[in-house]
Amino acid sequence: PDDQGMTGVRAVLTMLDGAEAGKTYETVTDESGTYRFAGVMPGRAQIAFELPQGYAYGKRICGMRRVSCVDKLDALMASTDEFQVISGESRTDLDVAVVAVGQVSGRIWEDTRYDGRIDQDEAGVSGAVIELVDVATNQTVREASSDEQGTYVIDFVRKGTYRVRVAL
Repeated sequence: PDDQGMTGVRAVLTMLDGAEAGKTYETVTDESGTYRFAGVMPGRAQIAFELPQGYAYGKRICGMRRVSCVDKLDALMASTDEFQVISGESRTDLDVAVVAVGQVSGRIWEDTRYDGRIDQDEAGVSGAVIELVDVATNQTVREASSDEQGTYVIDFVRKGTYRVRVAL
């Protein structure tokens, strides 16, 4: 009940067979997060959703009404499974869960002065492996490597409690 719809998500319905095979319909979600395709002819179809920056797909739960129907992907584009459009019927169960995501970044450097501060003449450490570990499960959920300057970025980090583990 606390979840809100997301405005401005692009949805593209593609007809996979039937009289309109290959035809696409496009729309954008309204202020309540609702989208609608009208006048679609019968046949197999699939809907792709394009998320704005800063969001990722939530957990997929299919087969029941009012649940997410796309896979939990770390991409800005995902689609439903194929489904059948039947003449005279409306599909109102193709909902999509999204979550806001953030970024974890930092720098691995050689602390030649052993003072815990990055000084201008201290070099970055390249090739370090940085693991983002979910505290609840103790599982590595993301991984990155430091570049030539010792910097790293881990994108698509979902809300949670993590720790960073570094292997030099």
